[in-house]
Amino acid sequence: MSGSGNPVVITMDSDKSVTANFVVESEPQVFEDFEGYNTTEEMPWYAYADTVATSYSPGQSTCTIQLTTEDKHGGNKSMKVSYVIVNEPPSKWGWAGVGRSFSRQDWSGISKIEFWINPLSTQSVALTIMVEDPTQNDPSFQDPVPHTPFEKVINLTSVGWQKVTVNFSELSKPSWLGSGTDSFDASKVVGISFDPQVSGSSGSGIFYIDDIIG
Repeated sequence: MSGSGNPVVITMDSDKSVTANFVVESEPQVFEDFEGYNTTEEMPWYAYADTVATSYSPGQSTCTIQLTTEDKHGGNKSMKVSYVIVNEPPSKWGWAGVGRSFSRQDWSGISKIEFWINPLSTQSVALTIMVEDPTQNDPSFQDPVPHTPFEKVINLTSVGWQKVTVNFSELSKPSWLGSGTDSFDASKVVGISFDPQVSGSSGSGIFYIDDIIG
């Protein structure tokens, strides 16, 4: 089957006959291209940040999102993300990001997710996929259902639009999260997010997201 590009599973029966089966992966689908919205408020995406001081967080970070036509990869629109993360090392760490939650979806027919991102400066952003997990008891991961995040940190060392591909096999639970399952289950996806990473005392940045394909 020339040019199929699909992996092959070969089995040998007891009579030594050989069967070759092509494992067909689902065709890529556009998960989000931001073309269907007229205003920022219409988007199902939301921004979040640590805005309340606690024993482990300074509470001074900010994050905003905007549906924009000023810079895009395909079509006419993209999502602009602007953030400031304030840390107080070594014991207090801020966070910020943008996410989208949804009813459980089965992504087991695909093995990766792709998206286009335009960072206006060099920065690191984690792609995070949330899976429904009834064993998760951390209060931060109960909405809309108990879930566990699995992430891959992408180091963006150049500016301008660039395509990022993340294989599900590259995702792992954050090392700081002690509760919940350690196994990523693509059949129970309930959310996706993009989380800037700042390791020093503070950091800020802007990036655009477009054409998320799974």
